[in-house]
Amino acid sequence: MDKESLNHGGTTRSELFSFIAAIFISVCFCVAFFISSFSKGGISTSSLDGHINPNVATVFSMMRLGGVGFGKASAIVSYREQWAAENGGRAFESCDDLRRVKGIGPKTAEQMCERLVFE
Repeated sequence: MDKESLNHGGTTRSELFSFIAAIFISVCFCVAFFISSFSKGGISTSSLDGHINPNVATVFSMMRLGGVGFGKASAIVSYREQWAAENGGRAFESCDDLRRVKGIGPKTAEQMCERLVFE
């Protein structure tokens, strides 16, 4: 056994250091990915006063609205992406446009409208 070996199954200090460095780098990438998932491409999903733009918001941002769970938020984002692919431009110009999304009725659209901004 050489001087650099530890008493843990022959693991050297350099191997242990490499392992710890790899774990640290992996955690950093995971944190960066998690943070970037809240804002795509540097586009703000909400304004300074806390209003959310449904034309750019992530599923998690949409879930911050009252009465909007994962299912409705996912439906809004999916509808927006499909609209952009087929028609280009913004899918939502007003709260009434949200009613085109399956599962969003007049009451839900009205409740969400208070916290939305259309830019």
